[in-house]
Amino acid sequence: MRVRAALLAVLLFASTSWCAELHTLKGDVVKGDLQSITDKEIVLAQGAMRVATPLAQVLKIDFTPAAVKLPEKYSDVELTDGSLLHCQEWSIKAKQVELKTLAGQDIKLPLSALANILINAGDEKHRKDWKERLAKKRRRDVVAILDEGTVNPVEGTLGLADETGKTIEFQLASGKKRAITLSNPNLHGFIFQRELDPQAPPVLCKLTDNHQDFLMASALARTATGLTVTTSAGARIEVAMDLIARLDYTLDKLAYLSRLDPVKVVQTSNFDFIDTYRRDKNLDNGPLRLYDETYAIGLALHAHTELEYDLKGDYREFHALAGIDQSVGGVGGPVVLLIEGLTDGQTKELYKKTFTRKDSKVKTEGAINLNIKDVQKLRITVRSGDMFDNGKHLDLVNAKVQK
Repeated sequence: MRVRAALLAVLLFASTSWCAELHTLKGDVVKGDLQSITDKEIVLAQGAMRVATPLAQVLKIDFTPAAVKLPEKYSDVELTDGSLLHCQEWSIKAKQVELKTLAGQDIKLPLSALANILINAGDEKHRKDWKERLAKKRRRDVVAILDEGTVNPVEGTLGLADETGKTIEFQLASGKKRAITLSNPNLHGFIFQRELDPQAPPVLCKLTDNHQDFLMASALARTATGLTVTTSAGARIEVAMDLIARLDYTLDKLAYLSRLDPVKVVQTSNFDFIDTYRRDKNLDNGPLRLYDETYAIGLALHAHTELEYDLKGDYREFHALAGIDQSVGGVGGPVVLLIEGLTDGQTKELYKKTFTRKDSKVKTEGAINLNIKDVQKLRITVRSGDMFDNGKHLDLVNAKVQK
């Protein structure tokens, strides 16, 4: 486990009332006015009483800023640390990037901290396409041009912009050099083939604002009106308190299985077709639905699926809600869920239950809460309870491990 650097400055909030709702690892919710944050604890005031919560137990702090509807046109700028900023203006001048966010912050950062820019981010179709492009492996930088609605990506190597911010150097894979005009109306975006500096400071929390920006904060400092956030990539941003929606400390304390990559996947079938497992959607690619509720996070697994996760003994608890998805059809019959923990080469059964469609209305029957202290690998297996597997499946919604 990475040791937390004591980079979170003491924040004292004397006269301003900043109402907050703090959630802990134990499931407790503490409400009050935010008084102070240090690298050891967070203090909320409830009238004359002060409630201190150790930082190691804090999952998140929620605030209630006024909601903001995003405009039709804006650009998304992502940093190498994963911070994402919705911007009304951006420019690249020599080795520096200058931004103005939708919230009005002026930001300057080194070009080396820039991961990608999507110019036409206001279009949902383009955002989805861009996400898919970012997920693909590549060896070179990318300049994307939009031609009558079609994205044309060109691979090469991006260099520096000129001092005035009019052009940026680009060398094609063939070796031919071009100057890309940054004001070109058909310019769609840039993808830089670079990663976060290994010596960058660790992320302490994720700040989300009411413009749906999020900042991977390595340090926070008190200002007269809010916080100064320094991201792991080196960006320094002033955020007014009335813009902040959440401070998320779950980054090293809690992990959803649908966000983790299993180290082992076994998927078989009694038929020619194998229905592969899904993340954050059901087997029909729709929302996960159990016990008359819809869930945004979870796994959908067909019978004869085995997933194994390498936890390295870092987590203490496993929580999930299991059941047969109400929106996905299939024949009746039993479905078996088996959860095992592997510790020091020994496999131990932690949970086993048979589900049927009749159980789909009893939510408490699907709740799973397990002690996984010292478990190195967690194995989840779904199989049919009889000789047939057609239409046999389970959802594990909000499946997570936490410390």
